[in-house]
Amino acid sequence: MYCPYRRLRVAIPGDALSANPSIREKTLVAGYIARAVATMRAEGIDIYGKGEGYDVLIDTLNYLSVPVYLRKKLFPLKQTLKYAGILPPVTIRALNEGFREREEGFWVKFGLIETCKR
Repeated sequence: MYCPYRRLRVAIPGDALSANPSIREKTLVAGYIARAVATMRAEGIDIYGKGEGYDVLIDTLNYLSVPVYLRKKLFPLKQTLKYAGILPPVTIRALNEGFREREEGFWVKFGLIETCKR
C-alpha cells in the first residue's frame, strides 16, 4: 500500500563502488543498488562525496532512470556505460507512468522532441 505522506530518500557514498576492480563489476553493483532502492520505493538517491567509481555510479543511475525507448537517443556511447546491457531491470514509478490510464481518461508517456535545423 502506498502512503502519499511518506518520503524516502536513500543516501549512498560516492565511493560505494571502489571495492570492485573493473568497470563491468562496478556497473553490475550500481544496477543492484538501483534495484534495491526501487524495491524500497524510494523517491530518490542522494550521493555524497566523491571517490573511485563515482562517474560509473552517476551514469548508471541516470541511465536506469530513463525509459528504455529513450535511452539510445539520450545517452551517447561512453566508457562508463560500456556494460549497460548486463544491468538488471528496475521497476520505478517514472518508467511505468506512461502505461497507466489517468483519471481524466488520457494517457501520459515520456517522449523526446527532436528539431531539425535547416
